Amino acid sequence: MKIELLYFNHNCNTYLISNNNECIVIDPGFNHDNCLIKAINDRHFTLKAILLTHGHYDHIEALRNIKNIPVYIFEGEEKSLSNSRYNCSVMSPNPFEINDVKVVTFNEGKLNLIGIDFEVIHTPFHTSGSVCFYLKDAKVVFTGDTLFLHAIGRYDLPTSAPRLISSSLNKLFKLPHEENNDTIVYPGHGSKTTLSREYRFLKQEYLN
Repeated sequence: MKIELLYFNHNCNTYLISNNNECIVIDPGFNHDNCLIKAINDRHFTLKAILLTHGHYDHIEALRNIKNIPVYIFEGEEKSLSNSRYNCSVMSPNPFEINDVKVVTFNEGKLNLIGIDFEVIHTPFHTSGSVCFYLKDAKVVFTGDTLFLHAIGRYDLPTSAPRLISSSLNKLFKLPHEENNDTIVYPGHGSKTTLSREYRFLKQEYLN
């Protein structure tokens, strides 16, 4: 298995996870001039699925140009795809809706894609269907807009739930976050970090 950060802060961080010649994409927010598909083709990969941490426009915009690939999103969060208010593109210069993708919904628990086990952690405060994807064997977690380097996601948007910040983060910090057994955090925006670092930063304010 290999993890690549394809685009750093072009709308959002887009991650490519490959296993042999198959791959999945997490949060395809950037596909200018079809660059995302070109990157996959240049590696001679077959794109098997797209995983979404949540349905905001900056994490899904490339779906406007990607067809016939299953799009995995938390149950209930799929309404964001087809509603410009819920996906917040109404706040952008070019509001849009996505109605012609192959949606597959899932719940908290396990997903197996291209031979890789993902643990789905539901963290509903940025949006009601926000999730993180944990890869136990690789000791990494993809946090979307739940957790960043020394920050958490906004909670003043449609379907946000500020009252669930602490419970959501506490679920995330059940993952290993000791100095000698840490978890790498791949966020939806900004640089990567670790759970131990963010625990120290957040524990007084959010982890009561």
